[in-house]
Amino acid sequence: MTVFVAYVKMTTLLVFIASCLVVAPAVHHDPDVPSWVAPAGQYSESVPRRVEGDIVAFLLHVAEKLRLRSVIAGGVVPMVVVSAITAPYVNAVHLRVPRFARLSTAALHRFSLQLPPETRLDLTTLRMTGLPKTVGTRVSDLRVLPKRLFRLANLERIRRGPSRESPLWASLSQLVEPRNKFYVAEGKGGGRSKASGIWEKVLKHIEKNR
Repeated sequence: MTVFVAYVKMTTLLVFIASCLVVAPAVHHDPDVPSWVAPAGQYSESVPRRVEGDIVAFLLHVAEKLRLRSVIAGGVVPMVVVSAITAPYVNAVHLRVPRFARLSTAALHRFSLQLPPETRLDLTTLRMTGLPKTVGTRVSDLRVLPKRLFRLANLERIRRGPSRESPLWASLSQLVEPRNKFYVAEGKGGGRSKASGIWEKVLKHIEKNR
């Protein structure tokens, strides 16, 4: 699953790069209009005089100018959608335990049964490039999200205290791989763990958080 998610992320990123650097220049035939000028406020100066007063020719001219933007948008939209959908996916969860809990598997299980709220967790997700990104948090700062239609995450990091982010940045961060919500596949939390059953015990502690 991790390989598949990384492959999809990298594919959409390459599609975006190709649409900007290869496809868009290929469909751009007007050297008098800059490629990166936004459509707003452009057409009054760029419309040839021969089409002034001819609404059909004007619309055709506008459509020609929008081709470049549509090509770029065709690369941006898949990348943004894939980024938002796959952002919560957790590749690995690492529990930071004290030295005495590392002495044996039995000691680790005893520690996980009476897990302190300040115990640290490292949640590893995947960036858009397929490279790992680790988010550190505490067990007490996570809570379980109820199942809902189209909800992509089952864990959420609770923000303690007032946020220092501006409202605009907080809104934009939700579009670019947010790291406050996570998805850990049910029943697969200890698939690669050397001590099976630990994640299930940790999850029971998280379920008590509100």
